[in-house]
Order: sequence, then structure tokens, then C-alpha cells
Amino acid sequence: MSESTAVRKKADFSSLKTAARSLGNRNVILLIIFYSCMNYSCYYKNGFRGLLVMDDHGISATVYGTMISVFLICGLIMRTPGGAIIDRFRGNIKPIFIISSILKGGCALAYLYANSTATMYLAFILDGFLWSFVGVFPYALLATFVDRRIVGTAFALCEGISFIVGSSARGLGAKMFTELGATIPTYISFGIQLVGVAAIFFFDNEKLKESAGLRRTEENRLQPQNQEKSSASLLKKVLGMFSVAALPFAILNGAQYIVYQIDGSFLPYYAEKMAFDYLTPATVGGMIVGFIGIVIGILCDVIKPGYFVIFAFTGQMLFFMDFFSIIANVLLGYSVDAKGYHFTFVWLGYLGIVLLAAFILLFLYLQKKEKRQNKAVC
Repeated sequence: MSESTAVRKKADFSSLKTAARSLGNRNVILLIIFYSCMNYSCYYKNGFRGLLVMDDHGISATVYGTMISVFLICGLIMRTPGGAIIDRFRGNIKPIFIISSILKGGCALAYLYANSTATMYLAFILDGFLWSFVGVFPYALLATFVDRRIVGTAFALCEGISFIVGSSARGLGAKMFTELGATIPTYISFGIQLVGVAAIFFFDNEKLKESAGLRRTEENRLQPQNQEKSSASLLKKVLGMFSVAALPFAILNGAQYIVYQIDGSFLPYYAEKMAFDYLTPATVGGMIVGFIGIVIGILCDVIKPGYFVIFAFTGQMLFFMDFFSIIANVLLGYSVDAKGYHFTFVWLGYLGIVLLAAFILLFLYLQKKEKRQNKAVC
């Protein structure tokens, strides 16, 4: 290793240590607390939502799956406007954050008091919009309060800690619903959300206003250049986010969410009905996922694996994740009603094997293609 390389790596490591200090920002810590409480509240509610909808209200698995798909569609629709609202009102976002978060927690009560299929659909719609809107806040604001060199670490910590904290939520929600009925678990879910809301009251508002001021300055600086851009060039820029080369990866990445949705939407219900211990394996699995997420996020900041995730993959992967999640719940609900849980789990297992094999074949194909290109260049 050359001396210049050693000096550069030492300097990079030193700069990362300096950047890491921004993780101690009060607002960053409060955002992680809020996000952990919000996710625990959501996971806890989702643990008994299937029991509430299908058992207490007598709604079929097919209709329940359709309701979850409607929920996801509403979330997809709200994601971009939610980010735009945060950007527009960043300096005064605190009351908006608090009110929308309280309403988000209150959606658990909407499921409890829905007295028809139509009002249950309305509960899913409201929950979907508010889940997406409130869920944008932690990531949008985290990127503001931490050094941009460790944004990946900040996101990974936020997501990983919330996974670890919420690892027992689904199993506990389903267990308490079975033992206590619907009312008490529903209000517990609402109460946990309010604990997260309490953290927002301690936000440093001056930091928010400072961030908003810096953003306005940047927008004013770029305004003359933006006015010169035509709508055609803007469309070209948007289309440029989509890469045909990344499409196979996007489809394979999205398709796995069909398997994922059986756990989030139907497995707590099935486990409780069959008297299986769902709480223990779900808690252990959630903690493992959380730790792995934190490690990967930190490594992304340290080894800089590439920028393709931001540009080529982001638009397509997120789209296909949403697409497959939306169709998955309707498909899974129908499969459960028509063929039962045993058949559904079996074909999901085969699907997982097929997706893994497809990814390996695609990887080997691209490896060969790269070698041929390298030989042609030589």
C-alpha cells in the first residue's frame, strides 16, 4: 500500500469519526425514539388486525387481503405529497408532525369501531394515508440533522433499532387479543403511538428553522437555472432514473415481497388459531434483522459500495416492492380462502426457491457477460 493511499484512508476514517458526532444530535435521538414507538404501535396492531377483521367482523381472508392492498395503494399515493409537505413547511413542521401522528395512532380505534365492511375499508384507507405521511418524517428529517457522510448509518440505526424494539410487537399483539379481546390491545396500540408523539414535543425547533432557511437559500440560488429548464428536460430527467439493465433485479427484489406479506398480514392470525408460539420466533427473528440492518448500513458508509442504489435501482425497486406487495395480499387472501393455509405456505416455499434460483442464474449470466466485455476491451 502506498503512503498516499494510507494517508487518504486515515483521513477518511477521521472524517467519518467527526461526522458520527452528529448522531448525538437531540433531534436524531428523538426521531429514533418516535420511529421505534410508531413501528411498535403498528406491528402490535397488525398482530391482531387479522383476528379483529376476520373473526370479530366476519370478513373473509380474500376481502381482508384486498383491504391491505387498498391500504398499501393509499400509502404509495401519499408518499411523494408527504415529502413535498415536509419540504414546504419544514420550519413549522412540528405541529403538523404531532397532529398527524396522533391521528395515525387513532386509526387503531377506527378498526375497533368499524361496524360494516364499508367503514372497515375506510379505516384501512385512512390508516394507509396517515401511515405513509407520518412514516416520511423520520427519514426526511434525519437527513437534515446528520452529516451527509453518515446518512446510511443514521437510516440503518433508525430502522435497526426500531426492528429490535418492535420484534415482539406482532406476537404480543396477537397473544393479548386472544386473551383479552379487542378493546384493550387497541387502546394499548394507540397509547404506544402517543409515547412517540411525546418525544416530538422535545424537538429543537431552532434546528428545524435553521434547516428550512438553508433550504430556501439553496432553492433561491437554483431558481434562475430551474426556470430555464423545459418540461421536456424535466421529463427526461425523471425517465433517466429508470434503468432497463436494473429491471431484472428490480422484479426479483419486488417479487420476494409476496412471501414477506404472508408474515406481516396472515401469519399472526394463523399462529393464534393453531395455538402456535408465534411470539418467541418473531421476537428472535426481528432482533436478528435489526442487528443485520445496522451492520449493513454502517458498512455502506464505510466501504461506499456504489451509487447505483440511489439512481438506477431506487425508482424501480420501490415501485416493484409496492406493486408486488399490493397484489400479494389479494392473492394470499384468495389462496387462504380457496385452498387453506397449508397449500398457501407450500406454494410460497416453492416461490422462494424459484426466486433464489432465478437470482443466481441472473448473477452468473451477468458475471459471464462482464468477462466477455473485459476480454473484448483487452
